[in-house]
Amino acid sequence: MISCIPGTVLDSPDKRIIGRMSSDWPNIDFDSKFLDALPDFHGGVPTHPYFASKSGQIHRIAFFLYFVDEDSDLHGAVRESKNYFHDSMDERVTDRGVDYIVGCDVNGFFDGDRIVPFAALYTPLEPNGNYEDPNDPAAHLTLTPLDTVNCNALCFDTSTEPHSVVVFDAAKSAAEQHRYCDDCVELDEIQYDSFIECAAETFLEFTRMLTDSPDKLTT
Repeated sequence: MISCIPGTVLDSPDKRIIGRMSSDWPNIDFDSKFLDALPDFHGGVPTHPYFASKSGQIHRIAFFLYFVDEDSDLHGAVRESKNYFHDSMDERVTDRGVDYIVGCDVNGFFDGDRIVPFAALYTPLEPNGNYEDPNDPAAHLTLTPLDTVNCNALCFDTSTEPHSVVVFDAAKSAAEQHRYCDDCVELDEIQYDSFIECAAETFLEFTRMLTDSPDKLTT
């Protein structure tokens, strides 16, 4: 369903994480087709990374997230985390682990209340300098000390049934995060539609949109 560059996929997702997320966050009910296909692209870099959102904007997937935590069996050497607060831990947990990212005390995904990330996107450099060079892979989806998510992401929108796939805008989410942290809005007042855009109505539909070249999306 989704092919990845050889050597980039981590063995298997930790089923404990999937079960824990589904029980801890009542809005999360992962698509069965996503779970069935997950071992094939778990943490991987896709060979067909390009797609277009509903508005026609072209995006590129940098990597898929991991379903692991500190107790998971992570093969190979520890990968140094880019996380400012946990730089001694493995990046597969802190920077690319969906459970860790959504479970942080403060995060750009509002504790999985509506949106759950499953992949990071290449993110064009913004004037404020908080984002990655568009020619380099995304760094991570955890917050920086400035409470800014480093890069855009692909998420499931759990407010739809089935869960749709949406593009998460990190800069716009950070602005909403500041409003929330400053007690300007309650969780049920978060303006999600201000920082997400629909890419596909279902995960299966999304997989059929992926291509190996952005040129194929404009011809």
